[in-house]
Amino acid sequence: MIQLKAQFVTIDAAAGEGEAPKRSITGLAVPWNVEATVSGGQVVKFLPGSLKEDGPAPKLLEEHAGMPIGIVSERVSTDQGMMFTAKVAETSRGNDAMALLTMSAIDSVSVGAIPTKFKYDKNGVMVVSAADFVELSLVAAPAFADAKIYDVAASQQRTQEGVWVETPDVKEDPATTPPQEKEPQMSEQTPVVEATIPTQVPTTLFYTAPRSPIKTNADYLHHHINAKLNPMSESAQWIAAADDAKAKYMINAADDSFTTNPAFSPVIYDRNVVQVNIGARPVIDACGGTRSIPAAGMSISIPKITTNGTVATTAEGAAPSETGIVSAYVTGTVVKLAGLQRWSVELQERSDPSFAQIMLDNMTRSYRKATEVATIAAITAGGTQAATTAASAAGIQSFVSTESAAAYLATGDVVSAYTAGVSQWSLMQNAVDGSNRPLFSAGQPQNSAGSAEATTLFGNVLGVPLYVSSNMVSTTIDESAFLIVPSAIELFESSQLMLSTNVPASGEIEAMIYGYFCPIVTIAGGLRRFNLT
Repeated sequence: MIQLKAQFVTIDAAAGEGEAPKRSITGLAVPWNVEATVSGGQVVKFLPGSLKEDGPAPKLLEEHAGMPIGIVSERVSTDQGMMFTAKVAETSRGNDAMALLTMSAIDSVSVGAIPTKFKYDKNGVMVVSAADFVELSLVAAPAFADAKIYDVAASQQRTQEGVWVETPDVKEDPATTPPQEKEPQMSEQTPVVEATIPTQVPTTLFYTAPRSPIKTNADYLHHHINAKLNPMSESAQWIAAADDAKAKYMINAADDSFTTNPAFSPVIYDRNVVQVNIGARPVIDACGGTRSIPAAGMSISIPKITTNGTVATTAEGAAPSETGIVSAYVTGTVVKLAGLQRWSVELQERSDPSFAQIMLDNMTRSYRKATEVATIAAITAGGTQAATTAASAAGIQSFVSTESAAAYLATGDVVSAYTAGVSQWSLMQNAVDGSNRPLFSAGQPQNSAGSAEATTLFGNVLGVPLYVSSNMVSTTIDESAFLIVPSAIELFESSQLMLSTNVPASGEIEAMIYGYFCPIVTIAGGLRRFNLT
């Protein structure tokens, strides 16, 4: 019998007498009001009730890829989040998945959803209030640390002769069963998908369970401290399950002072690793994102009409206006962006938190930064230099008002983004009028020229959305800001790939993160570059 209990909700996923054998998993798919970062750098949060309990049954996949291995048979929205029960098909891939599940080699899930109603808060977080639950994937490490599998039911399996045999259910009991160590895994990051198409949650947050149950005084002290630091941790479960008399004995054995008993006061190392590597891509976002790169070739050519046909008023019986259309190709070069890391077997197998996972996250941020830098370089080389202006609020307003009109004449489309470095961002926040009133204010007074806040990297300049990028020129000089018409540039990008090998001479491990990228400026006049007087 498997029962999922969340608040006052119970899901019974057991197989009754005469029914098909139990091959199911039960757990938490998405916690409500918890932020997680997807591979594209976007932070996402699901509001309570944002995922539906009814509708077509979501498919059960592995790592958001391949053919389904089952379906999500039951969904219940609770105060905690969206709970689920999924049935695993009796196929070769399903059998392999069940084997990994029963030994806790896989213990997490990740949701694939199509947001249908959402907004961005002041910090740029996508807050999803409604979404279609499309698929659920078995993953090694979820974006939401709480997206865990609670129970695995595998009461029966079929032998090669087709005879059903009994095997025990696998249920995690924190009081008696030590959590399984998870081998470090490296998986390809799932790319960010726009809100109009299925959004897959990437693997960017990582979790490792405590190493052992309570057996000694030191164990008890270790888990007692962890439980105080995090009441939702597995250490809290160990403490709650411990016998009261035994617990009291263990407390008394430690004396009343850590000063006299330093051996019972271990140094607690937090497992969260501080990252200062910025992987956001605001300039690419301002250009409208990227397209899939063609399957072959190291250059991409886009046809462009350079001379338009003409139509004019024509008198009766007179010859019409005749101008031949002239076209040419705009060509860009495909470049490979790559980085290499080498580490020891010891670091691979004995690190906690997993070095491999942290390294992969760090290198992914570096890869995304490289694509952002390549895009900025393409705009700098292929865009149009604006009229000279001053490094002041008045200069910024002149730049926008003058060059927006020029961009429209060049493309037929209006400017939709103002990208700036941190110096221009700071300048906007400090700009005041003759009465010392902020010109770029969140309050939007009558004299306001837009908004620029220290609490968000987004704002507006004369109504044009502002994107702040740390990869732009950091001082208010030439190229410290761009006005962008998205139709003036095309960005082609492959999926991020990883190649891992062993070094025979030393036994070390090498991993290369790489991908292919091709920016092409199609209309120079639609990309206006800031030009300091």
